[in-house]
Amino acid sequence: MAFDKGYITIDKNYCVRISSDISDVTNGATVEMYFKNYNKTRIVLPDRFLPSKDYLQYHNDVVFEKWR
Repeated sequence: MAFDKGYITIDKNYCVRISSDISDVTNGATVEMYFKNYNKTRIVLPDRFLPSKDYLQYHNDVVFEKWR
C-alpha cells in the first residue's frame, strides 16, 4: 500500500527510496521500524521477470514525485 500511495518507491538501480512525508501518515516508531531502515537499500532481484524499469520510472516521476 505504501508503494501504491507513493510513500516508497524503487529507483532505477533497484534501491528502496522512502518519502520524507511518510511520517505524516504514521507514527515515528512505525516509520523507523518498517520503512526508514530500508531507505537506499537494494532489493533482492528475482532470477527472472525483473521489475520493469519503464514502470519504475513512471512510478518515480508520477506517483512518488508528488511527495518530494
